[in-house]
Amino acid sequence: MVPLLTELQSYYTPETSADLRAQPVLLMDRIISENRSLLELLTADYTHLTARLAKFYQLEQSFPDLSDSEFRLVKWPDDRRAGLLGLGGVLAMTSRYKETSPVLRGAWALDTLLGTPVPPPPPDVPELNSDGPAKQMTMRDKLAVHRANPTCAACHRLMDPIGFGLENFDWMGRWRDRGENGAPVDASGELPSGEKFNSPQELRAALIGRKSEFVSNLTARMLGYALGRSLQDGDDCTVQRIVSKLEGDGYRARTLLREIVLSLPFRNTQGGAITAEPVMSKRMLSITELNARKQDDASHNNLVKDVKLPQK
Repeated sequence: MVPLLTELQSYYTPETSADLRAQPVLLMDRIISENRSLLELLTADYTHLTARLAKFYQLEQSFPDLSDSEFRLVKWPDDRRAGLLGLGGVLAMTSRYKETSPVLRGAWALDTLLGTPVPPPPPDVPELNSDGPAKQMTMRDKLAVHRANPTCAACHRLMDPIGFGLENFDWMGRWRDRGENGAPVDASGELPSGEKFNSPQELRAALIGRKSEFVSNLTARMLGYALGRSLQDGDDCTVQRIVSKLEGDGYRARTLLREIVLSLPFRNTQGGAITAEPVMSKRMLSITELNARKQDDASHNNLVKDVKLPQK
């Protein structure tokens, strides 16, 4: 549900919404253009801000010189936010109207980041009750009641802990120290694999500890996108080969792109191998791994300029 502007107009406008949607795109753009580590999707201590976003994130004093005509690359002033899980757009997208949702946030992280999709709930499972006495309960208490249903318990044990680790972010993705009922936020949780955490920072560290799952999932998604189809059992070997290359090259973004382009599934179609004639006979581009690596190294340390917004 889209929030009413009258409720949030002091810091949230249609222009702010557009800026929030642009933030993850700009993050990925920098990672690829500078050939940075793909792990920065989880750990990046920087972001791109406008004056509108600085107000949204309550950081006007930290960044007083921003404008609304361009994004500027800045470093987050503290470690509360990093990577995708620190961006307001992601946190708001995985919330309900006026209410955080550890379930949606946990399910998104499991599926999108770790490649562990959670099955949909059974059709007869009721929504969380937020009326009457339940209105005074914390989200953690409401979900504890929900998990008492054996039908719900198995999946919620996977999803809820990750979502609890993000409870310091309200339903719009702004930082808070206290929940809706005024009680201090409890951001503690434990992953199914046993890692415990007590803050968004510790949750990120736990996810980084599972970077092999993250990189494998990202590789599979990128390969499937490049092929224009769902992956098949025979693609598993290709994914593993690409992941091995990434591990040996610091998880650099262009290594992922290069290895996908050079992979057997990408270079072949159902009708056979793809052949292409050179566009300019006197100037052929070599895509050997050696030359590709040289091109990557040459751009690895490029500085990012301010990103201009399109003129209206």
